[in-house]
Amino acid sequence: MEKIDFVVAFVDGGDREWLKKKAKYSSDLNVEDMAMRYRDWDNFKYWFRSVEKYAPWVNNIYVVTDRQTPAFLNLDNPKIHLVFHDEYIPEKYLPTFCANPIENNLFRIKGLENQFVFFNDDTFLNRPLKPTDFFRKGKPCYSLIERPYSPKMPIETHNYFALTCMAMINKHFTRKDVIKHFFHFFNLKYGKAAFGNLLMLPYKSLQHFQDNHMPCPYLKSTYEEVWEKEAEYMDKISYNKFRSHLDVNQYVFRYWDLARGNFAPYSMKTGYYSVNKNTVNLCADDIKNSKSFMVCVNDGGDNENFESNKKIIKDTFEHKFPEKCSFEK
Repeated sequence: MEKIDFVVAFVDGGDREWLKKKAKYSSDLNVEDMAMRYRDWDNFKYWFRSVEKYAPWVNNIYVVTDRQTPAFLNLDNPKIHLVFHDEYIPEKYLPTFCANPIENNLFRIKGLENQFVFFNDDTFLNRPLKPTDFFRKGKPCYSLIERPYSPKMPIETHNYFALTCMAMINKHFTRKDVIKHFFHFFNLKYGKAAFGNLLMLPYKSLQHFQDNHMPCPYLKSTYEEVWEKEAEYMDKISYNKFRSHLDVNQYVFRYWDLARGNFAPYSMKTGYYSVNKNTVNLCADDIKNSKSFMVCVNDGGDNENFESNKKIIKDTFEHKFPEKCSFEK
């Protein structure tokens, strides 16, 4: 097994200097520039505790930030590498407050292994995991679930990403490219969803590869290939300070490997929670009882109950991971 690195993106939304810099480029018309996107749930240290407990085999951990350092982080730990945006993202794209240029340029991180898993800072390991849960024989572990894309109101910026990503994929791949790896396309590991894939065969073009907002394994070599094939477009969208309808996000690199069959068919139980007053206890129960292998504690925009929701989640993490790890001071 080749080495596997973890990369996690972090932003301190309460940093006054960062907020001042963001304000120079903000606009009242930019709906994505909302305080909710940067609210601090004060649970990032539990990400490191979960990694040490459930994935102690990790090679290196790269913490990607915009010149911000989590106060608790132990930089003396040889596995920890703090990477600032201006240390890997080309200067012409900076500053950026959009996740897509940050994530789409990860392959430029100096020293990053070819095999890496990318985490948002709201995604956590919830049960013991093995390297083969992410990579097998040098290929990322994915589920290929294809479905028609059904837009719904209200339309948010991220809804467009699936369309632009699939437009790029359809430019380079055909359905024949996908189904020639038939047992990647139709695999019983996907459960009932495998039979749904068969219903997609009459469609001439590829429709939409199902996503979940979870930690995702990637190959740096795939990043490099996409940037080589689509240099002009990837360059263009990397200038965006905030999200744009024309963006492609990190999933385009996963789609690329799905379309060409460069993955190991795999399925894992995960839990995604848009945390609000209706879902906070469900999320806490999943964490407490390790129901899912990985969980996403996403901000559900519940302003009225934010502090109480935050306390419930933090208390649950503290109960599950009560001891400091070697990644903390």
